[in-house]
Formats: sequence, structure tokens, C-alpha cells
Amino acid sequence: MISFALAVTSVAAAALHQPRHEFPAADKTIMSLAAGTLAFYAVQSFTCNVWRPIFDKAIYTMATGIQTGDPHSVAAILLGILMSLCLALSLLIVDIVRRAVVESIKARMNG
Repeated sequence: MISFALAVTSVAAAALHQPRHEFPAADKTIMSLAAGTLAFYAVQSFTCNVWRPIFDKAIYTMATGIQTGDPHSVAAILLGILMSLCLALSLLIVDIVRRAVVESIKARMNG
């Protein structure tokens, strides 16, 4: 739900944005968010075989109460939200590092 909300927000911002030369940082931010959202979906899809079993087991265990005998559905939903935020944050960090490496390579090639 969080990634969908981010995608809708960035697409809406890009669609409604009128480029202004006085604020080039806003244009750059909107382009970065749009590219980042697309990259998030791609990485999330390609790596789902890694993270999905872990997320599913943790949430299922909590929701059904298999280990404790006491199901906690609200806690399972909150855990799912927390895990989604952690996944999004980790992908953001990887993207920041990737961009820094690419910029460094570009600077060495041009300079």
C-alpha cells in the first residue's frame, strides 16, 4: 500500500508540475522520485524470492498465533507496514549509494 501511494503521488506530482526555471531543484526532485519509484518496483519484483518468504512467515506466525496460541491480527498488519517501510528504506539507501558510485565514475571519466 505504501509503495502504491508513493507511486500515485509521484505520478500526480509529475503530471501536475509545470517546469519553472526559477526552481530547477523541484524539477530534479520530481524526476528523481519518478525514476526512484520505477526502480523500487523493479527491485521489489526481482528480489521478492528473497524477502517475501521471510515477510510471509513472520506475518503469518503473528496473525495466526501459531507459536503463542494467541493470534494478533492488528500487530501482524503493523508488522507488515514496518517491514514494508524497512524494505523501501533499504532500497532507498542502495539507490543513494548506486547514484554516488555512478556520479563518481562519471566525474573520473569526464575529468
